[in-house]
Amino acid sequence: MASWIDTSAVEPGPAGQRAATQGPKVGRSAGASQIGPLPASYGLAPSPTLTPRRLVTAKPACGTIGDFSPYAAHGTGPMTEPAEDLLGTTLAFARRALADPHWDHLRMALPEGPPARRDVLPRPLPVMAWLDGIEDQAAPDTRDLCAVLCRAAPHLAWGQTYGAADFSAGFLERYGWTELLGQRGPFVSDTIACGFLLLGPGIEYPRHRHEAEEAYLVLAGTADWLKADRGFVPRPPGALVHTPSQCWHAIRTSDQALLAFYLWSAGDLTQKSEVRPAG
Repeated sequence: MASWIDTSAVEPGPAGQRAATQGPKVGRSAGASQIGPLPASYGLAPSPTLTPRRLVTAKPACGTIGDFSPYAAHGTGPMTEPAEDLLGTTLAFARRALADPHWDHLRMALPEGPPARRDVLPRPLPVMAWLDGIEDQAAPDTRDLCAVLCRAAPHLAWGQTYGAADFSAGFLERYGWTELLGQRGPFVSDTIACGFLLLGPGIEYPRHRHEAEEAYLVLAGTADWLKADRGFVPRPPGALVHTPSQCWHAIRTSDQALLAFYLWSAGDLTQKSEVRPAG
């Protein structure tokens, strides 16, 4: 896989000064009126006939908007084959992307055999609208995984770590993630958490940090990434962006949505990140 591998704090560059020419950003103090209407709905209509059923051991996302309780039935039924297909494709992709010996500790943390299952109901979020056409922003090496994720997306539980007390409505409409393997997703692991981050265009996910070590594999969309207060640098599809434990980092999108695979290792795998106050 052709990738730009970031193993240290990024250096400042011209990307850090691009914001003024790329339209409004939606951050902690911005309102929904800045970003205009959302695209057409992507699998967001709940089934009126779905009977709620109890989930098994699934943990709610910290600060998730709305009801993520065991009786929250927002999707079309429990995840089955789509999630299994996605897991197999994702693990194969991650092993190739982490083939360098530098990443042995992350690659070896991936499960070798079939992980235990957890019953999690589908849950949609508005950000899923930007999955429509996301494959057009992918690299040749990442396009297949994007396609498998898009097919599975309506069957997955999408969550948000933050709520209205943390960020503006405009940001929350364009932010979400789904855990595939970990302490909350449909496949069980107590040692790693991995899944997909989706950001709509024109927002900034401000500086934040957490205990877990994190690796991102950019799947679609070129966004600006910041680490350790060194300035924003663009990372294209195929890039691997590594963040050590407790390192401040941020992401800023411009005219493209961002889809990235994330992998958390060690530390608190369900932690709500500490966000640095603006200013």
